[in-house]
Amino acid sequence: PPKDWADASLLVPHEALRMEMNYMIKSVDKLCELAKCNTMQSWQVVYFCEWYLDVFAPFCHEHHEVEEEVYFPWLQTRANIPRKELSKEHEELVEMLDGLASVCNKIISKTGYDCKG
Repeated sequence: PPKDWADASLLVPHEALRMEMNYMIKSVDKLCELAKCNTMQSWQVVYFCEWYLDVFAPFCHEHHEVEEEVYFPWLQTRANIPRKELSKEHEELVEMLDGLASVCNKIISKTGYDCKG
């Protein structure tokens, strides 16, 4: 259980993100391993992309929106935080998330085949 306000407001919400990111890393590592052995199948990449689009990306976007709209304003009433810097970091993360979403959409539209461009 959380020990203080920092655990409850920072640690706990980010643990779920870390867990999902670890799943993503394991999945990508496995796909790379299969690709090196030339045993990767298109459905495996499509499933990864579906998980990313249906689970991970929306989860991250919702988390960042809540931080921007609720948590940062509340925290700013209690401490001097670098809100612009934190918001800029979120913008950069959202750009990366959206870039991967674009790639995943292309892969899914081609059912994982001929996805070089």
